[in-house]
Formats: sequence, C-alpha cells, structure tokens
Amino acid sequence: VQTCALPILYQRGLAQGAAGQWDRAVQSFTESASLRPGVARTWLDLGHAEEQRGRLDQAQAAYEKSIALNERFADGHLALGLLAERRGNESGAASHLARAVKIDGDNTGYRKALARHQLEAGDGSQARKTLTWLAGNADNEADRAYANAMLALLDRDTGRMLTNIRLADKLQPGGY
Repeated sequence: VQTCALPILYQRGLAQGAAGQWDRAVQSFTESASLRPGVARTWLDLGHAEEQRGRLDQAQAAYEKSIALNERFADGHLALGLLAERRGNESGAASHLARAVKIDGDNTGYRKALARHQLEAGDGSQARKTLTWLAGNADNEADRAYANAMLALLDRDTGRMLTNIRLADKLQPGGY
C-alpha cells in the first residue's frame, strides 16, 4: 500500500503547488517523504513549497536533506544556492551554484544562475568565464544573445549590449 500511495501523494503535492495551494502541497510532500524518506526529489519539492510559504528555515532544511541523500543532486545545490542568495549569503550562494555547474556543466539554467550571481556579486572575471561558455553553448539563441549582451556590458560596449538585448528580447519576448 505504501508504494502505491507514494506516487499519488507526490503527484498530488505537485498539482497542489501548481495551483498555488502551498499549505496542502507541503502536507502531501511531507506525507510522501515520511513513507519514503530516501527520495531526494521529494525533499527538494517540499523545500520549494516551504519557500513559497515564506518558511525559509524549513525550505533550507528540506533542500539540505535532498543533497544529504545525494551529494550530486544538482537541482538541490541550485535550490540551496538561490535560497542562500535570497538570504544574502553570497559565499553560500556561490558555493552551491558552482557545485551545481560542476555536477552538470552542460545545464544552461545552472550556468545562467551562476553568471547572474557572479555579476551581482561584482565578480567580473568569473562572470566573464561563465558568460563566455553560455554565449557559445546555451540551449537557445535567446540565451546566447543575452550572454553576449552581458559580455558587452562587461566590456563597456553599450552599442553591442543593446543590439544583443534587443535580439534576446525579440527571440524570447519578456524573457530578459
């Protein structure tokens, strides 16, 4: 019975979260995790639901549990990095975002989060490395154009920056 209940509870939590019913989603994910505590994805989604409720300590604990179960769980490191950033912990954010990239270096989303953090932290040399990778390897042309715009910003080339921002916005309206 427990193995049948797990996917239903987890799926219910996902549906509740998609509907913005975060209290119910937390309850479903918590029940799912109690039946099968070794599933890192459940803890990640529980953390996300807690974060949506504004319960940052509980979110952090759930995210930490997800990576305690699987140190190579890049999504868990991404979530911890973004939460650390939200809480003003620059070194924690940088560490977890870099770890996510190290685990899955081909993931454009992880690289974009790391580049944004590096830019916000004022680390132009590291941001340049990350953005250069994105400019050549991002999943889509809009992300490549945005990376080129940020590289132009670092180069203080306003004309090139505006050209690439316009291209990115044309390719993905409102995305940048």
